[in-house]
Amino acid sequence: MANAEDIETRKVLDERLAGLKKVRALQEPLWLDIAKHMHPRGYRDSAALKSETDADNSDKQDEIINSTPVDSVRVLTFGMMTGASNPARPWHRNTVRGEPELAEVGGVKIFLSKVERTEREVMAKSNVYGCFHRAYNDVGTFGTHACIMEFDEADVIRGYSLVLGTYVIDRDERGEVDTLIRELTLTVRQLVKLFGIENCSLAVKNLHKHKQFSERIIVRHAIFPNDDFDKNAIGPQGKAFASIWWEAEGAGDVGLLRRSGYDKFPVLAPQWERTGDDIYGHGPGHSALPDCKALQHLERRSAQLVDRIATPPMVGPTSARSQPFSLVPGAMNYVDGLGAAAGAVRPAYETNPAAITAVENSKRQHEDRVRRWFFAHLFLAITELEQRMTATEVQQRREERMQQLGAVLESLQKTLFDPFFELLFHYLLLSGRLPLPPREVQGRDLKVEYISSTAQAQKILGITALERVAAIVGQIATVRPDIIDKIDYDQLVDEVADAIGVPPAVVRSDDAVAKLREARAQAKAQQDQMMAANQNAEVAKKLSDAKLEDPNVLTTLLRAAGAA
Repeated sequence: MANAEDIETRKVLDERLAGLKKVRALQEPLWLDIAKHMHPRGYRDSAALKSETDADNSDKQDEIINSTPVDSVRVLTFGMMTGASNPARPWHRNTVRGEPELAEVGGVKIFLSKVERTEREVMAKSNVYGCFHRAYNDVGTFGTHACIMEFDEADVIRGYSLVLGTYVIDRDERGEVDTLIRELTLTVRQLVKLFGIENCSLAVKNLHKHKQFSERIIVRHAIFPNDDFDKNAIGPQGKAFASIWWEAEGAGDVGLLRRSGYDKFPVLAPQWERTGDDIYGHGPGHSALPDCKALQHLERRSAQLVDRIATPPMVGPTSARSQPFSLVPGAMNYVDGLGAAAGAVRPAYETNPAAITAVENSKRQHEDRVRRWFFAHLFLAITELEQRMTATEVQQRREERMQQLGAVLESLQKTLFDPFFELLFHYLLLSGRLPLPPREVQGRDLKVEYISSTAQAQKILGITALERVAAIVGQIATVRPDIIDKIDYDQLVDEVADAIGVPPAVVRSDDAVAKLREARAQAKAQQDQMMAANQNAEVAKKLSDAKLEDPNVLTTLLRAAGAA
């Protein structure tokens, strides 16, 4: 028998889930429409969780005849993956929040580099990039996605992407997602292994007893701020966010499967863009839906027109009604002279081929608009033109086009990448895989900067401004050399290197440059001293060689002194 507290907690959570489902219900018809026309496996009705399997999604593909929307979503997904979080190259780096100049200190620079390398190794080993791929897919169509990033003993971090329609989210007073309740199905075997037979309902215990291990049970999982949080407490009360599991179909006296918590909110809930106080976002799929519907309608019309030309409805004389007649190629049909004169069998009407041309032209217009809604032209244009362009021209064109995604990239950085790296760093601390920080950064927060090709494209505008300033100062310096003092060229080089994504190891830190210049100055000073010593030695030699009785001794002394 469950305790009263667990029963009350479950009741409260069920009521909250019901309320959040009402909010979600306003979006569900549109989500289902989007799924049917461009992302068939992206939405699942939580009311049919037990009956839905991989095969049950086939009916969502009935609306798709022309695959342009599906292909455009695929191009957007892979384009964002390559442009924003390419696994094949570094796309982020760490600095010190509020004091980026500390990142130039030698010990700090080495520490940050080691942290970045550890993060990249962990990300490559785990399933993080697969979760990012799914996030781009969902955000690019529905505008909303959710993924739970858990600590993992083997991989440090492991992600669990959720299917839209199986979860609800809620936001705090700042508009940040802080609550998620999801529904999923687990087999009896999985349920017992995860939570223990003693925590399961009587129904599950009976199924397990009779070895019906494959029966599926609907389970609910809620993650939300812990109102009873006490940082000094041990156990669930000492966690900032509560995590509660319970069976959805249990009787009223059934308690919880598990009560635990998280130190940090483990849910990533990115959106393409969001309007006002909306809970869920909207993406290109919302904008492209009318064109997608029109495109499928025109595809059907085009097929009908082709069918009418290839296999038109026929008319013939009534006298031929009782005679066998075949339209199979090569078949022989016999008609009498009157029937032949009357035209025998012929098409009921002839379809004008120009109608097909008109439909095809309209289809191409809708296809082009669909591709543009999903930015496919941005990602494919480079591939189509690169055979006729130099590498520099390709890079310039890519930068120009990637700048058009600036607002989207900023949204993804705030709602996907920033919370992800905060969780990753926290989990790395728990795993003990991070190096000890140097004294300069102890107690300070780190900040992640993004250096993907898409992020760098946004910084190119800043480089252009730096180039113009440097060029103008260079021109002025020809008539007023001291104007050079106005520019901190060391910082200018750092800014340019940062904008174009030069690896930190290539650019020397400020203290390394200072030491190098100091060593160079000392070497020059030593060289000057040696030259002065040589000159003094030469003077001494000349003085020692001089004869006092020589009438020209005064001249020799004066010349030696002058040389010194």
